[in-house]
Amino acid sequence: MKPGADPRARARTYRLIRFGAFVLLLFQLGIRLVNPDPSVLPDLILFNLAALFAAASAFLSPLFNDRWAVLAMAGGIGIWAIGSALSTSESFYYFHLWRGFSDISYSLFYPLILLALFRSISAERTLRATEVLDVAIIGLGATSALASLLLRPALVNLDGSVFAVFLAILYPIGDIILTVFVLLALCIHEISPRTILFLCGTTLFAVTDLYFLWKSA
Repeated sequence: MKPGADPRARARTYRLIRFGAFVLLLFQLGIRLVNPDPSVLPDLILFNLAALFAAASAFLSPLFNDRWAVLAMAGGIGIWAIGSALSTSESFYYFHLWRGFSDISYSLFYPLILLALFRSISAERTLRATEVLDVAIIGLGATSALASLLLRPALVNLDGSVFAVFLAILYPIGDIILTVFVLLALCIHEISPRTILFLCGTTLFAVTDLYFLWKSA
């Protein structure tokens, strides 16, 4: 939607798409509860369509949000959804595109979402340089510790190319970094419904993604 469009029309479209994403996800979960076996409708169509609706709703979110946060959030979710759709299509229809595209899509998700979280939080409140430094030190320290703990066992136990091993390490560390970042944001930021939703949503994604990686191992 163009920047000069009617704000009321934009708000209605935003609410409609956001509600649509929620309904699609409910349908997907309902079908999977009734029929746990993988199938095209819930796993390929409804799930990825819900993710695309979520990306669109992020892009159309209220204009008082930081624009870079909006673009990064929409881009991260959208790229992840495209990679997920391609990967799921390959598993159902047995055709093979370049596998690296899905991997790159999943990898780009993490820095884009981190950028969106940081810009969104800093837009509400000006962060002092010491706070940014604290976040960087603790975040990088936690990442380094996790990498040192996971890297050596992964190199010994995981099969495949160096790139495959790198991705196998990247995904769980990326999930943990997202959760650590939001927890740190709660420590330096005033508690609000927005930050609580960030924490709940990010933690839910990280836990479910880690569970999926564990089941797929």
